[in-house]
Amino acid sequence: MQHAQHTYMAWLAGGKSEEDKTWARANDSATHAELKNAVRTDPANGVCADCSAIRPGWAVLPHGAYVCIDCAQLHRGLGRHISQVKAFNTGTYLWFLPELEVMRTMGNARVNETHCASPDAPPKPSQHADASTKLAYVRNKYEHRLWATSTPAAMPSPPAQEDFAVEATQARRMLSARETHLPAAPEFHILQPVAYSGASVDLLSAPVADGGFSVPLQPTAHPPHPFFGASWTGENASDAHQSKATAVLSSYTSPPEAMAGISHHHRRGQPAVPQALVQGGDFFSQYGL
Repeated sequence: MQHAQHTYMAWLAGGKSEEDKTWARANDSATHAELKNAVRTDPANGVCADCSAIRPGWAVLPHGAYVCIDCAQLHRGLGRHISQVKAFNTGTYLWFLPELEVMRTMGNARVNETHCASPDAPPKPSQHADASTKLAYVRNKYEHRLWATSTPAAMPSPPAQEDFAVEATQARRMLSARETHLPAAPEFHILQPVAYSGASVDLLSAPVADGGFSVPLQPTAHPPHPFFGASWTGENASDAHQSKATAVLSSYTSPPEAMAGISHHHRRGQPAVPQALVQGGDFFSQYGL
C-alpha cells in the first residue's frame, strides 16, 4: 500500500474536520477539473480499469482506479471495507485532499500493475460482458487479490486505534500546509444606545457630548413673521395663531345682534358674508391674512 493510501485510511477513520470541508469547498472546481484532465491526458485512465468502457467518470478509493459507472456499481457491492466509489464528472461530490492524493499517486496504470501483476491474470472483460462475469473479475482483483503482487487476501488491516490518531493528525497537518487561505471575515461592532439626558433639544443642531446630549439649547431666533410681527417666536407662535384665528372665525359665528352690516345677499344654506366683501373690500387686508 502506498503512503497516500495509508494516509487516506487514517484520515477516513478520524472523520472529516471543518478544515477538511473548508478546503474541499474552496477547491471544488479545481479538483473536479484535475480529475477530468487525468482521464483526458492519460491513456490508461481514459479506459475503465475493470472493463473496456472509455471515458470513465467514477473513482474507486483507496485503490485509486478510474472506472465506468457500471463497474462503480460492482465495487459498491463489495462493501466499504473493500472499495468506496465517488463520481468526479457530475459535480455532485466534494473531493477532499487525502482522496485527491490517492488519485494522484495511483491511477489505472499503477492499479493494474499492482493488482494484475501475476502472469495468470486474465484480460479485462468487455464493456458488454454480462454482469456476473464482470463481478467475478472485480472480486478476484480487489477482494481476493488473486493476481496482486502483495500477499494479503484483502485490504490490509487498519492499524491500532492509537496509531489512527497519529495518522489522522499527520493527515490534517498535510491538509493545513496545502490549504487555500481564505480572507478573514470582517469584524463587526455593535452600536450601543446613547444615554438620554431627559432635556428637550433640537436634534438637528444640538452638539453631542460624550455619554449623551449637551445642555438644552436656547430657543432659536426667527426673523419677524409676516403675520404676527416681530413679537412672534417659536414658543408663542401657537397661542398667537389661535387668537387671530378665533377673531376671524367670530365674524361667522356672532349672534344676530352682532351681525349688523352683514349682507344677506347670499344663497340659502351658505354662511353670511361680511359686508366688506360684498362692497368689494379686501378680505385678506381686513383679517391680516
